[in-house]
Amino acid sequence: MPTVIEWRPGEEPRVVDWPELTAEAINRFVGGDLFCTAFVIGMPGLGQALVGYCDDEGLLKGLPITCYRWDGAPIAGPVVVMGRSGSTERGLAAGGSTAFFSLIGHELRPAQEALRG
Repeated sequence: MPTVIEWRPGEEPRVVDWPELTAEAINRFVGGDLFCTAFVIGMPGLGQALVGYCDDEGLLKGLPITCYRWDGAPIAGPVVVMGRSGSTERGLAAGGSTAFFSLIGHELRPAQEALRG
């Protein structure tokens, strides 16, 4: 089973195993058209990048903000983070979730912290 990180608005991100890692499964989780959230993070020694997907129209739909990208752009609605090797999405490699959680607060900030300043 591929391992991903699910992050819903107002909740802490959590590591879960999905039965399948397909566009349809990602779409079911985010609830809309897929948008790569552009926080592809190349991690030295990890062997893969970390990629996040959200609903492309989350902000337009008025979904609550989950987090902010490295450039300050808000990401609304559920986000799913997975590994990417080349152009193929994969479950997280060993150390992938640790790498992601170490970056929260640097490149991705929980919405509540960002609103406090």
